[in-house]
Amino acid sequence: MKIYFTGKVNFTGADGDIRSTGPEGARIRFMIESQAGIDFATEFSDYGSYLNKPGQTSGTITIDTSLTTGFALTSRDVTIAVTLIDAAGNPSNVPRAKVTQWSIPLLW
Repeated sequence: MKIYFTGKVNFTGADGDIRSTGPEGARIRFMIESQAGIDFATEFSDYGSYLNKPGQTSGTITIDTSLTTGFALTSRDVTIAVTLIDAAGNPSNVPRAKVTQWSIPLLW
């Protein structure tokens, strides 16, 4: 099963260390929010050029990637929080988006 992640995220970060350098590089964390807080987080590294913004402390990242998984759970009408984690491990701001469907990858 292939899950596609597409969209735009406005970010602000402290040190401009957003580099796509492999496993030690920048990554994205998607979290489903509920009234009780964070229910489930999906974090993955993707080495796409959209995660390579060295020196930038703010801007827009256009996400266009996919993840192959053996199994996924699907939720409907949820709020997703998106965090950009830079190469030094520092999180960005946490913008939120309401989505009509979200697939949570398991076993990838």
